[in-house]
Amino acid sequence: MNFASSSSGALKQTKSARFLEFRRGWRAVVLGFFGVSVAPLPVFLYIFGALVQPLHQNFGWSRAELQISISFAFAGLIAATQLVGWMNKRWKMRNVTVWSLIGLSVTWALIPLMLRSIAYFYAFAFLLTFVGLGAMQITWSNLVILWFERSRGMALSMILCGSGLAAAIFPFVVTWASDRWGWQSAFWLMALLPAGVVLPMTLQWFSTPSEHGPGQAGESQGLAPSGVTFADGMRSLKFWLLAIALSIVVACVLSMMSFCIPLFRDKGFSAAEASKIFGIAGVALIVGRIIVGYLLDWFWAPAIGAVVFVCPAVAAVMLVNLSAPNPTVAILAMVLIGLGTGAELDLGAYLVARYFGTREYGRLFGVHLGVNTFASMIAPIFISRLYKATASYNSTLSVIAVCLVGASIGVLCLGRYPRH
Repeated sequence: MNFASSSSGALKQTKSARFLEFRRGWRAVVLGFFGVSVAPLPVFLYIFGALVQPLHQNFGWSRAELQISISFAFAGLIAATQLVGWMNKRWKMRNVTVWSLIGLSVTWALIPLMLRSIAYFYAFAFLLTFVGLGAMQITWSNLVILWFERSRGMALSMILCGSGLAAAIFPFVVTWASDRWGWQSAFWLMALLPAGVVLPMTLQWFSTPSEHGPGQAGESQGLAPSGVTFADGMRSLKFWLLAIALSIVVACVLSMMSFCIPLFRDKGFSAAEASKIFGIAGVALIVGRIIVGYLLDWFWAPAIGAVVFVCPAVAAVMLVNLSAPNPTVAILAMVLIGLGTGAELDLGAYLVARYFGTREYGRLFGVHLGVNTFASMIAPIFISRLYKATASYNSTLSVIAVCLVGASIGVLCLGRYPRH
């Protein structure tokens, strides 16, 4: 009886602590949600498939040529991830974010005005992710990690659902706007969001617990940073195991997201049908992130990741065998891809903090994200060459399925959480 009372009291105390964290940090969650929804790389990837046909029709660029632009976007992100941690320390995270949002809007707006050749498109793909370095997921997840400890998994999943919103809405909106007003309108629409929506919220709500004094971030009185040094983290085999496994997952699922709309067109779906089916992945991404975020706060995260990462592998096999327009199979495949996409970034952000602490989170997660990005940068080059050689995505999908299963096994080798 005493044991039951003690357990009940501990559970109530835990729930109370979680409630207090959300009461104090809800602004960071709302801001992070909208911030992630305009993060340059995911937005570029999500609208890329909807822009392939209009850009091909207007400029004559082949699908293989356009696919390489994704590598340039990833190259910009690699440079950005190595700079943003240092810049945040030198000029404060809020200031870097404000100027990045402004620069991101300006870059989106300039694309249709200055686009002259495929080389210009590559350059702008690089600039989008480089100029928007303070508007990346690393900034928004860092902000949330500073505010949350007990409910960190759920809080991270909530903000990262912003990319699910982007995946669900942006391809359809871009297709509609391009058909109605021309391809230029898609870029101008993207230019409105960072400066018009997220910037005002950032100016009003962006703050860290240390700026509010003690007691503003839960029981830990500001969640004092703890964990390994940057040098120790870089020497850790677990850090590189995590980085490599997640790099494989990120490269695979983002590559699938980038060519799903063209693939569906090849299978006989119309442009509108392909965009709508693709939007299903955004909904699944949101649902997957909420479920995964909740489970991260209660169960061993690598096991959750291993299960979820197999989902897009199954989807890849389904798409290989999709020989005719079958909406049911296509929708189910996009649900599985969305679940995998919804978990990879949550787990990366969560596991870096869980295994290595918050002391050097920004720099370590920047390196982790840089490794992920490098793999994702190489993937489109491989895909474009394979597509050019086979005139089909089937070989690529088969390779992706094998790689995802291997990555699932890799995350299971991380072992127990350390204590900091």
